Amino acid sequence: MKRCLLWGNGVCFKENYYLLKYHEAIKNIKIVGITSKDIFYKSFFGYKFYRKDSIKELEFDYLIIMSMVSETIESIKKDASVLGIDDSKIMPIRVMQLYGFDFEKYEKIQSNIPTIFAPNCWGGVLFHSMNLKFNSPFINMFELHEDYIKFLKNPKYYLQSDLKFIEMRYEPVLKRNYPIAQCGDINLYFNHYISFEEANACWERRKKRVNWDNIIVMFYDQDENLVKEFLNLPYDNKICFTTCNIDNEAVVSVKFDESEVGRQFFTFVNGTANGTNLCLDLFELLLNKKVRLADGVIFEKD
Repeated sequence: MKRCLLWGNGVCFKENYYLLKYHEAIKNIKIVGITSKDIFYKSFFGYKFYRKDSIKELEFDYLIIMSMVSETIESIKKDASVLGIDDSKIMPIRVMQLYGFDFEKYEKIQSNIPTIFAPNCWGGVLFHSMNLKFNSPFINMFELHEDYIKFLKNPKYYLQSDLKFIEMRYEPVLKRNYPIAQCGDINLYFNHYISFEEANACWERRKKRVNWDNIIVMFYDQDENLVKEFLNLPYDNKICFTTCNIDNEAVVSVKFDESEVGRQFFTFVNGTANGTNLCLDLFELLLNKKVRLADGVIFEKD
């Protein structure tokens, strides 16, 4: 049982109150108290309330941040650091919201964070939602699927290649320009970066973190030939989302018609990496390399 201190008593606390009570009921956690910027409470929803400047004297395994707002989370992390709380003991509540959450699994993953190769933001979304260090250069960017397959056939070659700036391109959703770079004979589209210099610095820093002993490769496509080419690549740990009806333990086969559902396939796929689409046990995937769907979820097939 983990001794947990909560930081935050606003809307997020109220929205996750019964999630916390569930984990208390099954004896996963014991909540030792709650704190926030407020100074008026002695107790809050049955939990003893501590002023921020007094929590460093408490004994706890995890400080759980009760917020879903990135800016607020980072601000609380900075305040906690000033108080001498190690970052490894801090966890946003979003991690506990994920299907299959288990402290033991979470700690094992933290001790050996895998590298995720993906042709879009899926890996970065997963790292963020699970509060993991970005152990991959494929963050906030995308590649054409043919180029991505080519990368997977010889990743060390491409990661040893220097990036070369090609051009800036306009991103209509973010309403700004972003850089495109050449890596060997493939192109990388850094659509969440504002300059080549920024993108290249992040790429260089993160590619040094690649955990070659623990790699998961992800793919999604509606082209059966590309999917089969991906599945034939010599990687032990794969996951593939597709609308093709392919019998493979790495495949999540989804019946998906963009004209009917009004959203793009990649949007649905990215939602599996942060719990928006409750279908995938991310802890089983990262720890045991098993593609396991949530209990009761069955994707319709033709």
